[in-house]
Amino acid sequence: MAAVLMTLLLQDATLTGGGEHDVPAARAWTMARALIACAEPAEAEDLLIPPEQARARVAAWSEVARLIALAQEDDPHAKVIEELAGPGLSATCEDGPWEITGTLGNPLPVVTRAAERLGRHHAGGVLVRARGRSRRAFAA
Repeated sequence: MAAVLMTLLLQDATLTGGGEHDVPAARAWTMARALIACAEPAEAEDLLIPPEQARARVAAWSEVARLIALAQEDDPHAKVIEELAGPGLSATCEDGPWEITGTLGNPLPVVTRAAERLGRHHAGGVLVRARGRSRRAFAA
């Protein structure tokens, strides 16, 4: 039940942002993460209901499963990576700077946001680069 409810709460929020929906969602995540990590996906599936009304707020099975997997990860970057994956982007790090990939028109806002969020976990700083259709961006 906690996984389904948290999925609904995160539909308008990110776990690392500072917006009006982000802060309560991040607090709820901190309190419920361990409980969600123990969730049985098959049991959560029974709690999902199909949308019957236009604009109904329901949790999709894929969103719930992704949230359970996120709760089970020990990686401190998992929340940021999940946030970046939302708009069709991905973030990876292999022996050096973080790489932001996906469909980017202007990579500057994405690389700036990623550097700020990822940098919270690195006292010595973080390097992030992204490439858009015709532009590149780098942040340290």
